[in-house]
Amino acid sequence: MKQIQLSHFVIAACLTLGWVPAHSAEVNKNPNVVKWTTGSILYRTIETQRQRALEVWNLTVHPDGSRTMRSVVNNFDAENQLNMIHRVTADFRPLESLVSYWSKGSYVGSGMFTIDGQTLNATVSGPDGLVTNHVKVPEHFSIVPHPLATDSWHTWYYDKKVGGPQPMTLYNLQIAPKTGTPVLGRLQTNTMTFDGREEVEVPAGVFMTDHFKIGKDVSVWLSGPDNMLVRYASPKSDLEYVLMTVSSGDFR
Repeated sequence: MKQIQLSHFVIAACLTLGWVPAHSAEVNKNPNVVKWTTGSILYRTIETQRQRALEVWNLTVHPDGSRTMRSVVNNFDAENQLNMIHRVTADFRPLESLVSYWSKGSYVGSGMFTIDGQTLNATVSGPDGLVTNHVKVPEHFSIVPHPLATDSWHTWYYDKKVGGPQPMTLYNLQIAPKTGTPVLGRLQTNTMTFDGREEVEVPAGVFMTDHFKIGKDVSVWLSGPDNMLVRYASPKSDLEYVLMTVSSGDFR
């Protein structure tokens, strides 16, 4: 894919989501938003750098410190599209998540996930009807809705003072075909390890990041107070995800 084609793809995705260009954001101040960031993430293979998908995301930080992430993933390689609105507290504990999923021209399903204390309430719908489910969750956990923009939020409760491998709990949405009830999630466990501060260069620029390892294969580099994803790599799967563009504004 030529660079000019990719640029047009970013613009088209932004218009689809109804976002205004970054330069006009100052004109449209809103008391519900104290900070905004928009960006895009390129999905590609590591070895050949073959482009697989593009994700366009928009983050707003609210006066109480909570955050709302909106994202659309257009995966031209796998022929699917994933849409998401995901909300977390000021310290990144999940509050609610809404996703919808299309694959190869057919609607797969949608899901609404809300957290009430230690209970995650799931309502998913699709071609086979409506399914509800309730799952007990720990205080420290994260939702994996599968757009990459929120994959840098899974480490929010890691204790750097303790260091070393620490347990992590994930409610992982099942979006691949033939995984039981589409979009319904399940609890999974893994480990996360802080691997230090690193300067990382991606198409969007050079960023000082926190480098975390998840399990034995995945590495995640995140930056700033909003834990923005800069790079995600899974060498075993020959996949990486890099920050392609980013812009932001602060009304405080």
